[in-house]
Amino acid sequence: MLLILVAFLAPIAGGQIALDNLPVFGMEDILGSLWGEPEAPVLAHAILALFPCAALALLLFKRKIIQVPNTTISAVLLMFFGLLLGTVSYSSYRFLSIQSATEWITYGIAFYAVVAGAGRQKGPAEIVAALTLGCTVVALKGIAEYASTMSSDPTWRIFAGWINPNATAAMLLIGFFCALGLAVSSEKNLAAIWGVAAVLNGAAIFLTQSKGGLLALGVSGLLMFGLVGLWSAREGLPRLKPSLGRLLAVVAALMMVGLMLQVLTRTPSGGGALTRVTSSGATAEQSAGFRANLWKGAIAMTKDRPIGYGLGTYRFESSRPGITPQTHLAHNTYLQLAAEASPIATLLLVAAAGLWFYQVFRGTNKTPVKQNLLRAGVIAAVVAVGAHSLIDSDLYYYGIGLSTFLLLGAGLLLSVDAVAPENVPAGIRRTAGAGVVLLAVLFVFLGMTDVLKGQMRGALMTGDRDRAMSIKGPLSSYGSADAETWALLAQIASTPEERKEALEQAAALGPSPKNLRALARYQAEQKQIPQAIGSLQRALQADPNNFLALKQLSEYQEESGDAEAARKTLQRLIAVEDTPYFKIRALPELVPTETYEARIALAKTETDPARREELLRQALDGFKRYRESTAPMVKRMGATGASVGGETIETMNRKMTLAADTAREFARLQRERGDGAGATATEAEAAGFEAVLESSK
Repeated sequence: MLLILVAFLAPIAGGQIALDNLPVFGMEDILGSLWGEPEAPVLAHAILALFPCAALALLLFKRKIIQVPNTTISAVLLMFFGLLLGTVSYSSYRFLSIQSATEWITYGIAFYAVVAGAGRQKGPAEIVAALTLGCTVVALKGIAEYASTMSSDPTWRIFAGWINPNATAAMLLIGFFCALGLAVSSEKNLAAIWGVAAVLNGAAIFLTQSKGGLLALGVSGLLMFGLVGLWSAREGLPRLKPSLGRLLAVVAALMMVGLMLQVLTRTPSGGGALTRVTSSGATAEQSAGFRANLWKGAIAMTKDRPIGYGLGTYRFESSRPGITPQTHLAHNTYLQLAAEASPIATLLLVAAAGLWFYQVFRGTNKTPVKQNLLRAGVIAAVVAVGAHSLIDSDLYYYGIGLSTFLLLGAGLLLSVDAVAPENVPAGIRRTAGAGVVLLAVLFVFLGMTDVLKGQMRGALMTGDRDRAMSIKGPLSSYGSADAETWALLAQIASTPEERKEALEQAAALGPSPKNLRALARYQAEQKQIPQAIGSLQRALQADPNNFLALKQLSEYQEESGDAEAARKTLQRLIAVEDTPYFKIRALPELVPTETYEARIALAKTETDPARREELLRQALDGFKRYRESTAPMVKRMGATGASVGGETIETMNRKMTLAADTAREFARLQRERGDGAGATATEAEAAGFEAVLESSK
């Protein structure tokens, strides 16, 4: 029952990842995370992990005979999880690596719990059914989400309680193929129900508009057809006919749904529910280009440090090669594992998968056709996740990773002799059981720490200092080894000494550009300019093209009297425009303005009038792109109290005010050299920048 419950809940509660900008205001936010809300994901994952941890611990403490997987698979998996845990020792972000390793190890616990406790008769089918039902709930959420937004935005991509539509599609792939496996292996009445579930999951995959999801759907769909045809043919036409007939019925229904979505949601302008799938344009090319750069960056990271940077640290280390800004995930499970935990980790995972496939394909002629057909669904689901992991970091989404390892366990139980009962010595069982319990306790501790950080963010966001101070004590205790905890505590420090300690701890425990820039600001306030410059140079080692760090560095170099160094830093900042870091962004609508501000700063020191005008003109061209592309997004999100990519109404107003002032200065220079018409046009541009300010009030 514990395993059935976690299989059902994993798709619903496992779709978010921990972010450092989300507030928690009350119990409703915490409980909402079990329904797919983003505020307290670590605690939601810890609650999910309690089910398989409790199941395995009970089995280890109560039974002398434990069913275990094939020895070779176990050995490879234990080496894999041991290697992941070992990366904590050399990670620059140990708290984060401990959290990530805990999540991954609970995947392994779920796998062993299924093998040890689900049995070989009804258990595997019940786990597959629970996963299907959980995914179908997600699909229904997504369909309802699209129905509520269709009239205002027919091109909407559904999230369904997940962090992004591509991850949603990967989770629904599992639901789709599990439902297909149940549809072809169940009795007639139940088969119809599972067929409907498959269609719902498939329809929701369409609504994610994930091209990778649809590609994986096609690849695994062909595999499913082949396996069902091959294995059901053993009993001749009577069995082959209904099995393939059910598959064809689901495919026909799904094609009809896709056609209806294409026709009924299409607008006169050409938009609709499948717009992203049926068309390709600059946005799609930008997205593909950014993903390719992430892969290049991950490969470069692996070459630079073959042992990896530590599990879970990609989000902070990904900018080291200077190809992309810091990005949470590498959009490729295998490359991200290699960058974080060495290529050996990736090879061990692939080897374990290869051994698993070898075991589940063995002896199909010795098992009942019904069991084989369910096995086909499990295999197709695992292949779909493996294929989609080539273009997304699927196993880093807790719901997908946990579900995949539950399926891996179920697949072994459906095979001939991939598992066997063993008499495990009491000492080993008790030690392993205690370890599982301790890991579950650690996970809950990490979840509570994440909640406290969210509550502190909420208090800081609303300016409730009393609330922040009440959280300070428990957060200091829970998160004393966490960099983000200290960064939050620095914001409520009562004295300069307390703030200094918090900022230094944050930079020591998590030397991210953000933490080092905050430390540099404090050092500059204390007139410790050389130390501030040193902190920023450390930040630029981790992110050599960091816009904000370069801008800040130029300001401190200017303040220290080193005008030449400041000028070179500004030129270095402008040169970032020629790199993929600037040209190919995750969100092309978000236009960075720091390089344009660097031109304005350079223009102030430029003695050549023509060169000065050229710098100002280039800066104004850039600010116009920001006004046309970014400002509308900022205002739209600002109306809901949210920000986008760190841009808020306040930052937009500052930038538009600077742009208007720059336009007037440029107009003055134009008039001085007799270009009255040009000056008039530039003054109109200044008014255009100010109009954005007026409309945002």
